[in-house]
Amino acid sequence: MRSKFFKRLVLLPTVGISAAVGGSILIYPELREDYSQILLGAKRLARVSWAGFNVVRVYKGASEFTPDIHRQAATYLKDAFINNGGVYIKFGQVMGNMDYLLPPQYLQVFEPLMQQAPKSSYETVCEVFERSTGRKISDVFSDFSKKPIASASLAQVHLGTLRETGEKVAVKIQHSWIKQQA
Repeated sequence: MRSKFFKRLVLLPTVGISAAVGGSILIYPELREDYSQILLGAKRLARVSWAGFNVVRVYKGASEFTPDIHRQAATYLKDAFINNGGVYIKFGQVMGNMDYLLPPQYLQVFEPLMQQAPKSSYETVCEVFERSTGRKISDVFSDFSKKPIASASLAQVHLGTLRETGEKVAVKIQHSWIKQQA
């Protein structure tokens, strides 16, 4: 019995994560130069795998699926999504809108994902804009809000006035860490 447990809990996930990391290195040669992306991906995969294991454990150990059981399972997933950030938060937001599929407790637990979007600093926004366009914000805009008017899991929006035309525009800037998570 203990041997089966060891194989399921330790050996199979270890082999799976190792295969995923090895496959990533083969498919994406640029990863061979920067192993930090591989380690970050493996860490995220491990978090989500652990959350999945706990969800299965919670439901398997329950004699019936009560609201508390659903809430506990949803909390494991929400915590993994928050810790992984970026696209994982977006995935949690999508799940939080699946009232036709998930129990209400999931929607309640995922509600903070709708409200607590990360914000990038103004300095980071300037760096992302310059890297993306090759121009400084001050070269393009006569006025640019330092605080975003909205922020989501993948990007945030700032108000600006175009230097050339004087037109007021909304500028969507992707969070810098999104590229690292792709």
